[in-house]
Amino acid sequence: MRAADLAPESPLLAAHGLVGLPYVAGRFTCAHLAVLAQQRLFGRQVASQVPLRHPVGVAAEREAILRWRDELAEPVLPPMEPADGDAALFVQGWEHDEGWHIGTLLLGQHGERWVLHTHAGAGHSVVERLRDMRRRGLRLEGFYRWRQAQPSEGVT
Repeated sequence: MRAADLAPESPLLAAHGLVGLPYVAGRFTCAHLAVLAQQRLFGRQVASQVPLRHPVGVAAEREAILRWRDELAEPVLPPMEPADGDAALFVQGWEHDEGWHIGTLLLGQHGERWVLHTHAGAGHSVVERLRDMRRRGLRLEGFYRWRQAQPSEGVT
């Protein structure tokens, strides 16, 4: 998709300003980026609910992401449709729960779904088509709407 094809106010276009941020285990992970995206792209403040330092390791990260999911978000269930800014939660691995991953849903032209996320494999934040993430071994668990996300003042 070309940037010229997007409306100037498109969160997908704005998300490109968050691409290339380095992944740092425990300090800037997929959860950190999801919080930053809420603030920068949607003017929502959720950072006070998520600690700056995250647990390291598959089991600890899984536990933290599931706890934050249950505390901070509600599942997007039919008849609701996923919207720009919803959290996209993934399970890594196909047969075993090898970990969890979170990204921010962004809608492109004709409703095509994109995800802003970061992971150790890429080494930095990226925007990828949702449908392409299965090739990375990421299975979509569901979409979640931030429950306590409030508009922040002076979004930077």
